[in-house]
Amino acid sequence: MPKPRKNENQENFISRCIPELVGEGREAQQAAAICYSMWSEHSGKRGMHGDLMDDEDDEGYHDKPKRKSSKKKE
Repeated sequence: MPKPRKNENQENFISRCIPELVGEGREAQQAAAICYSMWSEHSGKRGMHGDLMDDEDDEGYHDKPKRKSSKKKE
């Protein structure tokens, strides 16, 4: 399986990765999912264009209400 190269950007990696996995017999959608997942793991928490995301970009994630416990305090 291909791995991102040093200083390779997302667009170049994905363009190289998908055809390689399709050539190994994977469906195009499966290959794309694998390649994007590999890029995410390689690059850490990054946005779609390879830029680092601020916590503000996770809007709504931390705003979910907390579940109340159904246990009574004694």
